[in-house]
Amino acid sequence: MKASLNWIKEFTKITLTPEELKERLSVSLTEVEGIEDYAQRFNGIIVAVVEEVRPHETSPDLLVLKLDIGSRHVSVVVQTCPVKKGDKVPYLPPGSVVPGEIGGETGGQTVAVAEVKGVASEGFVPSGRELGLNYDHTNVYILPDDAKVGSPVSQLLDLTDYILEIKNKALTNRPDVFCVEGLAREIAAVQASRFKGLSWISDFSKLKQRYTISEEDQTCALRIDNQVHPLCPRYIAVVLDNVTIAPSPVWMQVRLAKHGIRPVNNVVDISNYLMIEAGQPSHTFDYDKVVKKDTAVSDGAVLTVRTAKGGETITTIDGQHKTLEDGMVIIADSQNPIGVAGVMGGKDTEISDETTRVIFQVENLDMYSVRRTSMALGIFSEAVTRFSRGLDPNRCEAILYKGIDLLHSYAGAEVASSVLDDYETPLLPQKISFDPQRSRNRIGSDISDETMTDIFERLSFDAVSERKSPMMTITAPTFRRDIRIQEDLDEEVVRIFGYDRIVPTLPLRTITPIPQNPCRKIRMLIKDTLRACGAHEVYTYSFVGENVYETCRLSLEGAKKLLNPISPDLQYMRPLLVPSVIEKVTVNASHADRFVLFETDMVNPIKEIENGTRALPVEPWHLACVHTDSFFALKAYLDEIRRSLNLPAIEFLPAKAVERGGLPSWVQYAEQGYLFGHLAYIRLAGSIVGLIGEIIPSCVSEMKLPQGISAFEVRLDDIEPHVQEVPQYRDPSHFPSVVHDMCFVTNRNVLYSELHTAVASAGEGDGVIKEIECRDIYTGVNGSSEKKSDDGRTVKKTTFRITMQSDEKTLNEDDIASIREEIVESVQKRVNGSLCA
Repeated sequence: MKASLNWIKEFTKITLTPEELKERLSVSLTEVEGIEDYAQRFNGIIVAVVEEVRPHETSPDLLVLKLDIGSRHVSVVVQTCPVKKGDKVPYLPPGSVVPGEIGGETGGQTVAVAEVKGVASEGFVPSGRELGLNYDHTNVYILPDDAKVGSPVSQLLDLTDYILEIKNKALTNRPDVFCVEGLAREIAAVQASRFKGLSWISDFSKLKQRYTISEEDQTCALRIDNQVHPLCPRYIAVVLDNVTIAPSPVWMQVRLAKHGIRPVNNVVDISNYLMIEAGQPSHTFDYDKVVKKDTAVSDGAVLTVRTAKGGETITTIDGQHKTLEDGMVIIADSQNPIGVAGVMGGKDTEISDETTRVIFQVENLDMYSVRRTSMALGIFSEAVTRFSRGLDPNRCEAILYKGIDLLHSYAGAEVASSVLDDYETPLLPQKISFDPQRSRNRIGSDISDETMTDIFERLSFDAVSERKSPMMTITAPTFRRDIRIQEDLDEEVVRIFGYDRIVPTLPLRTITPIPQNPCRKIRMLIKDTLRACGAHEVYTYSFVGENVYETCRLSLEGAKKLLNPISPDLQYMRPLLVPSVIEKVTVNASHADRFVLFETDMVNPIKEIENGTRALPVEPWHLACVHTDSFFALKAYLDEIRRSLNLPAIEFLPAKAVERGGLPSWVQYAEQGYLFGHLAYIRLAGSIVGLIGEIIPSCVSEMKLPQGISAFEVRLDDIEPHVQEVPQYRDPSHFPSVVHDMCFVTNRNVLYSELHTAVASAGEGDGVIKEIECRDIYTGVNGSSEKKSDDGRTVKKTTFRITMQSDEKTLNEDDIASIREEIVESVQKRVNGSLCA
C-alpha cells in the first residue's frame, strides 16, 4: 500500500522526518518497507510553452515543436497529436530521466540530443504515460494554462512529495488504515498531534439534503433485491443522469498516480479517489447497459445481490472470462451476473465514453466470503485488499453521498432516483470494560489513567471513567472491528505509548512451572529407548492415500476424508501408523539390509467416536515399529520398552488362540495387513493393547519389501495407566552369574508363551533364574521334510539362553545341575517337552 505524505498532511501536521516516521510506524503499526522521494522522478523537468507547431519535413507522423523554456528556445520532435501554439507542456532537457509508467520503478531512459529523420530534437516532451501520471501514450501531456514557464513541473503538479510503501500482510485486521484518513489518524496518535478527519463522514446531512429528490422528480427506476444479508450486510445505490465522461481533474489524476492507480475517466477516478481517501470501495454500472442486458425487466434496472449458481460465467472489466462457483456473492440483474461483489465488475456494464446514466453503488460484504471468492477466481484487486479485511458498514451512506457530490462537480451528474439503502442489522459500537491497573500490570509500565484516556481519544475511541470505580468504559468506533476485549485495548495503549519507553523489569507475580504432560513424557522415553537400541525415527504425513492401504489389504471406507487435501494421494486422515512407516522402509531398503524404523503420532480410527453432542473423533496416540527381520527380533524392542517404562509382564497371544469378538475395533481392522498364522496380540494387564506379526506376502512383493518383514503397533493411551514412573529399587547381587543354553523339543502346537512360562516357573521359589532369552526356534518346513519325534509327532526345537544368579552365594556345579533338572522337569510336566539330546 502506498501513501502520500502531502495528502496525509491535510489531516494532521507531520512533525517527524520521513525516516523518523518510518521508524515509528514500523514499531507502532506495521512495517514501512520504503520511502520514495517522489520529486526525484521529475528532477529537471520544467514547464515550456509551445511557440510554433510545424509538420516534420519528411515524416507525416511527426511534428516539430518550437518551445520557450524560459532561458532559451529549443526544438523537439514529437508524434503527431493535437498540440497547438500556446499550450504549456513538460520539457525534459538532455541528461534528465524519463519518469516511467505508474507503479513502475524510477530510472527510465536518459534523454539525449538526437536527430530524428534529419531534424534535431533537443530534449523530450512526454505523454502522460511517460510522465507517470496517466496511461495516455498518444498525446503530449498538456499542463494547466497558469503554469509558469521555466518552473519545475514537480512544484506545479504537487509532485514534491514522499510516498510511504507500507507492508499489507501485517494489517489483516486493520482495514481502517488502508486509506489516507486512517493512516493519518495513526500518525497523529503516534505524534500526539491534532487530527482532523473527514467532516463529511461524521456529518453528511447537508449532502443528503442536497441530493435527495422527491418521488415525482425520479426519472430512472431502480430496485434492489438483497438475498444474502449475512454475506452482504449493507447495499446502497442510486441512479445518476446527465453524466459527462471526461478526464478527471489533474490534481485527482496526480493523487491516484502517486498511489499506483491508473486514471481512467472522471467517473471511475472518483470511485478510486474515495477508496484511497476514505477506505471504502464503490462501483459504477452503466445504467443503460444494465437495462438493455436485462430483457426480463421493462421498467428500469434491478440489482440483485445473491450467490452464484455453479456454472454461471462473467467477463470481468479486465477482459478475463471467469466461471463462478456456488456460494460466491455476485451482483446480478434479474437473470445474469453483472459483477463479482467486492472483487470486480463485469465488462458488459462498465462505464464507457458513451455513458450518460450510471448506477453508483456502495456495499459492505463479509470479509471471508470476499477472500474465498478472490482466491478461487485468482483476482486480487484494490477492492479485495480492503473488503477482505472487514469494512465498516456505517460509512457506506456517507461515501455514497460524497460520491454523488464529486460526480456532480466533475461529471455534471444529476440524481435521477431515490437512494435505495438495504441495511437490515446495523452494526453498533463495541463497549468494553477496561481496568487501567490490570493494563499497567500487563504492560509493565506505570502509565497514568490520563495518558491512557488521551491515547484512546487520539484513536477516536470514547473513554468514560465509571463512577465510584477505577474501571473505565471504552467505546470503540465501528471502523475498529478488531477491538473486542481488554487485551485489545492494552495493545492499543502500549503501541501508541511506545514500546521503547517501557523499562524492562522482572515480573512480580510468582511463576509456577507447567506440570509435565505424562503422555508426552512416556513418548519421549519410548523414543529414547528405541533410538538407544539402534532404531530410527521417521516423521510421515498424517494424511494417507488409498494406494498404500489397498496394498496392505486395508480399506479406507469410513475414514475421515479431507475436503481440501494437499495432494490427491493424501485425501484421508490415517487410521494406523504401520502403512506409513512401511512406505519409508521401501525407500530405505535399497540402502541397508537390516534396520528398524518407528513413529509415534496420533491416529484417527475409522469407527471410534467420542460420546457427546459434538461427536468429536477420538485421536489416540499410537506407536508403530517395523523391522526388516523376523517377529522374534522385533519382539526384543518391545521388551526394552517394557523395561524402560517399568510395565508389568507383556503377553503375546497367537491370533489363532484368541476369540476375535473381544478384540478392540482398531486391532480387528489392523490385523488384515498381517499374515494370520504369524500374528500375535499384545496383552498388558489383561487388556489387548496392540498387535505384532509378519506383514502379508502380497504387500511385501508389491512394495518390494525385504522377505519376512515384521511390524508391531500399540496404543499408548492404553499403556499409560500401567506405567510406573518411579522404578522399584532392588539391590544387585554381589555374586557372579552363570549363563547356560538349553534346547527343548516340544510338539509344534505348543505356544512359545507356554514354554517360556514353564522354564520361568522352575526358579520362582528362590529367584535364581534372572533372565530367559530366546536364541533360536526351529520347526520343519512341511510335508516329509518335517522333523518328527520317535513316536511320529511333529516337533519344534526352542533354544533358550538362561541367566542364573543367586543373591546369597556363588552357584556351584551341584546348584546349577539342580536348577537344570528343575527346568527340565517343569517343561516335561507343563508342555510335555524334553531336553534336546
